[in-house]
Amino acid sequence: MIACLMMDLETDQDRVEFRTLYEKTVVRFLTIAKSILHNQEDAEETVHDVYTDWMKNYAVYKKKPFNEMEALGVVMVRNKAINLRNRKEKYMEDTTDDVDILSKKATDEDESMLDGIVRQETIGEVKKAIRGLTEDEQALLKLRYELEMSIREISNILHIKENTVKVKLQRIRKKLYVELKEVPGIAG
Repeated sequence: MIACLMMDLETDQDRVEFRTLYEKTVVRFLTIAKSILHNQEDAEETVHDVYTDWMKNYAVYKKKPFNEMEALGVVMVRNKAINLRNRKEKYMEDTTDDVDILSKKATDEDESMLDGIVRQETIGEVKKAIRGLTEDEQALLKLRYELEMSIREISNILHIKENTVKVKLQRIRKKLYVELKEVPGIAG
């Protein structure tokens, strides 16, 4: 992670100073982010975002003493982690209680995977299968089908590429299909 960021720095002195700052702060920042997010991958992404922000304005930040930079970093990591957690939680509320996402009209791209899957008598099995997904997978389904958001809208909200959203949704649908294809009343 650090090597990619440092390539944008202009001088060797800046690279040495940034590496030192990184080495002295990364463990603390990751610990803070993980304590808020409870997810290593999200914590690493949050910390990476802070270092990326620093790189964009390194000419300003490098003039600050280390203790100010560390304090600023702690605040930035905390705020970014809380924002990420809140965004994810916002779309997770009541997912398992009122999820009827697969019975909604599927779009053309979804049609082949979902064609004829859901029957009224099997809603309980579908909800059970959905509850077996990870929180992130449930959130994606809720955004796409319950809230009827476009791929682009989901991409913007979650700060991931549109193609990543499509791939994740395809994998989730396949996982549900595999889980549900043996259930009586569901077309396979």
